[in-house]
Amino acid sequence: MELVPGISAHFVQSKKFKTNKITIRFTAPLSLETIAGRMLSASMLETANQVYPTSQAFRRYLASLYGTDISTSTYRRGQAHILDLTFTYVRDDFLSKKNVLTSRILELVKQTLFAPLVQDGAFEPALFEIERKQLLASLATDMDDSFYFAHKELDSLFFHDERLQLRYSDLRNSILNESPESSYTCFQNALKNDRIDFFFLGDFNEVEITESLKSLPFTARENGVTIQYHQSYSNVLREGMVQRNVGQSILELGYHSPVKYGDDEHLPMLVMNGLLGEFAHSKLFT
Repeated sequence: MELVPGISAHFVQSKKFKTNKITIRFTAPLSLETIAGRMLSASMLETANQVYPTSQAFRRYLASLYGTDISTSTYRRGQAHILDLTFTYVRDDFLSKKNVLTSRILELVKQTLFAPLVQDGAFEPALFEIERKQLLASLATDMDDSFYFAHKELDSLFFHDERLQLRYSDLRNSILNESPESSYTCFQNALKNDRIDFFFLGDFNEVEITESLKSLPFTARENGVTIQYHQSYSNVLREGMVQRNVGQSILELGYHSPVKYGDDEHLPMLVMNGLLGEFAHSKLFT
């Protein structure tokens, strides 16, 4: 359901779970200039806002909403960079007051998107520095994971596009070079230009939700994000070997396939990928 051009809502009605989940997905063309700013923006959004300006106050408010959880994630999908903001909370069926919590969560969504914690046109500096340090520490931990490290090394060997070859050192430097001003500007650009999708999984009143979303100050934008990535086939085998002091050898394979996401052959391709090493019980190991 399109709310305005470039902004859509999607409902998956279900009463199988005790919780409802709302995910706001920002999708933009992948760019080396904006990855760090989007990652830091995500960290700021889930930590505080103008109404609850400290992490402690924000967490206390979430606890008062029956333990509502807010989380963010950023990742690449093809040629797109995606920022997900997810709210998970208890369904009204399990509360004494009905039809109350969802409206409060939607108000929290509005505060998070349109009233982040800013000061003089920039994210609040002290909190920004804390989030930057935590993000850098998290990235360093990821690189200590031998499987993650091997996968990133494979990316740099396989892909021709430098946006998909992004190395840890380059991402780390980009994060260090970000400022509260530049990251806030990056987030404002995302609000104005990204394709935004609202996903509702659980038990929802679609009419009320839609009316609430239409009241948000979104403007129309072009829906021109191309997710599918394609590079020319090459029969040149590229190999890399890295020696590290680990207890297990890791083999990463990358191969070219004409199958695209959504094709009839996509699911068989996933099975083949599993047989060639994606799963622990693949033919390479049994």
